[in-house]
Amino acid sequence: LGCWNPVTGLNGSLTDKKLENNMRGVVLRVVTVLEEPFVMVSENVLGKPKKYQGFSIDVLDALSNYLGFNYEIYVAPDHKYGSPQEDGTWNGLVGELVFKRADIGISALTITPDRENVVDFTTRYMDYSVGVLLRRAEKTVDMFACLAPFDLSLWACIAGTVLLVGLLVYLLNWLNPPRLQMGSMTSTTLYNSMWFVYGSFVQQGGEVPYTTLATRMMMGAWWLFALIVISSYTANLAAFLTITRIESSIQSLQDLSKQTDIPYGTVLDSAVYEHVRMKGMNPFERDSMYSQMWRMINRSNGSENNVLESQAGIQKVKYGNYAFVWDAAVLEYVAINDPDCSFYTIGNTVADRGYGIALQHGSPYRDVFSQRKRKTQPTLIAQLAAPKSVNNWLKFFSHQTIAESGGYWQSCGLNSQSSRRWDSLLWPGCFGQYVPWALHVCTNENLPLWHLRVNTTQKRDAICSALAASALPALLVSKGHHIEDVLELPVVVEDKAEGCKKTKEAVLLLKKLKAWNDIKKVYSS
Repeated sequence: LGCWNPVTGLNGSLTDKKLENNMRGVVLRVVTVLEEPFVMVSENVLGKPKKYQGFSIDVLDALSNYLGFNYEIYVAPDHKYGSPQEDGTWNGLVGELVFKRADIGISALTITPDRENVVDFTTRYMDYSVGVLLRRAEKTVDMFACLAPFDLSLWACIAGTVLLVGLLVYLLNWLNPPRLQMGSMTSTTLYNSMWFVYGSFVQQGGEVPYTTLATRMMMGAWWLFALIVISSYTANLAAFLTITRIESSIQSLQDLSKQTDIPYGTVLDSAVYEHVRMKGMNPFERDSMYSQMWRMINRSNGSENNVLESQAGIQKVKYGNYAFVWDAAVLEYVAINDPDCSFYTIGNTVADRGYGIALQHGSPYRDVFSQRKRKTQPTLIAQLAAPKSVNNWLKFFSHQTIAESGGYWQSCGLNSQSSRRWDSLLWPGCFGQYVPWALHVCTNENLPLWHLRVNTTQKRDAICSALAASALPALLVSKGHHIEDVLELPVVVEDKAEGCKKTKEAVLLLKKLKAWNDIKKVYSS
């Protein structure tokens, strides 16, 4: 390859250009692990090689098309990513590379220091963070649901007020008794006073049995109070009956680590398992969140709460009292695509590591792949965002409400505090408010800009327009439209008649595209 001396340095080297030429026609053996949405089986015909699809497969295909190599792909025999064994060897995907049975390993494979000691990694192509998958609480019929609009303390105050006003009415009537009229049989006992006050509170009172001025003034104030309370109760009851409020006491990893009612675990000997173990056994973090998590995960030497595969953990959450700690991207995909909407996710937004492509230790292709991924980034993103690819991959996000509320993702009725940004090199902004920007970059076309000018007296009317401006591209693509079919949407709300006319045109366009009902659903939520 060359020679080196202290004077002239290195003469001759294995350049990237030479490798690129040699890679054309080269067949690489690729090992993977099935993990939605990174790698999935797309076609399984008896007698033919399986075909795969997914985000990682798209990355591999783009590199293959650009560099000119072909590949043969297979799944790791033990369906594991790879961890060190007692005898010093490695299993799983990493083990296939260590034993040189494969040239490349790609899936939801995280870059860790232990793995970097035995294999080489390209630069990260997606950020990684830890999330937790939990099952939503099942709805139960509560016979005391009618009491839900008010707190227990407020109900106690109302009951005390009824007793107090009844007692005051009786005392006022006793201290200043009215002159009895001929034939009057009205009794002003304490019982009747209490009954009259209660009846007037529930709007079922009859004729006023008290004629003194002080008593009537007291009852007038009581009726006004009862009117306000009943009106507030009616409004709150209607809100409770129409809006489902799903609350959970576990809203972060810290909350999960502090409780013991819901057991939690991860995949045994996985990167998440090793990450929690290293953090939890750190002597400087004995009282930290990770030390508490490690005590739960390591029960019975890890066999009590951990699983062997990620799918087993997902099923354990679905049918039992369990929380599964795993890759946040994978868990969000599972929660969003669950037909029963029975999952929600929580997690942190700190991405201290990422996903990468693994190669054999000392492989000459590492720098080539890393360099070419950076150079071909626009081409690769454009390929992923082509109409066919967008329709496939927006299934990942199409059920999401673009807006976030209180740090939670509202998606398919699930809560997610992870606030996933996916600030990766290949998916810059496919979530949330970055959807229009990403499609603009990917298609190399000038997408229409949606401007919103809100008058302080018309904020309510502007909400639907703002939702349409941020969510319309993803919404229309999810309904089968091509991005080039999205017309300019004149969402402008202002005092001028021209602005009102444009807003009406926007509504008519949304109705024509059969997207107006979806916008109203988001607005109502």
